[in-house]
Amino acid sequence: MIEFEAINNNLTIYVMFLLLAISVYLYTNNKDIIKHKFRMLTSTFEAEHDFKAIEGKNNREELALLLLFAFCMSLIFWRLANNYIIDDLSFVSVSAIVITCLGIKSVFLKLLGFLTNQSFVFGFYKYNIFLIYKLLAIISVPIIIMSYLSRGNIQLLCNLLLVVLLLFSVFIRLVKLFQLANKYYKFQKMYFFIYFCSLEILPNWLIIKLIF
Repeated sequence: MIEFEAINNNLTIYVMFLLLAISVYLYTNNKDIIKHKFRMLTSTFEAEHDFKAIEGKNNREELALLLLFAFCMSLIFWRLANNYIIDDLSFVSVSAIVITCLGIKSVFLKLLGFLTNQSFVFGFYKYNIFLIYKLLAIISVPIIIMSYLSRGNIQLLCNLLLVVLLLFSVFIRLVKLFQLANKYYKFQKMYFFIYFCSLEILPNWLIIKLIF
């Protein structure tokens, strides 16, 4: 039998209602959104067309997905930190760190594209990374809510699932990075390793250090 836990933090309740509201909005506008995003992730050809169609435009669906991801990651990190490391960590602080890191990464990729005259390559790479983020957010919403509402073994299972999803998303990002670099850009393996450490591992390590 599943045991449910009362949530004492009002802000957490509001954020989870916001997650549900965004999810309803997304599914109302596009009931095949998960199928569509998976297709973009597995087909570089279709992803290129989608990237060109939405690049530079204020697409409400894409903005809603990024917002969903930011709040999902904030809830995940806050949950794991409070459960296993720090008891009095502020959710607002975690959200600020996650959103700031997303912004910095986005600006940094745009700057790299400008400096190397490879705006399309770095823009398309950012598109693919954010695509992974968006899929992760959509899949994580029910698991996050169950993690906050349940306790005992169910809560532990939900937390483990969230960690597995995070690690798997990092692996997919590495695969996409190698795939795109190999297709669009002639590179040496040493430069690829340096880039991956500086742009993929270092930012994630900084988030973990700042939160935990």
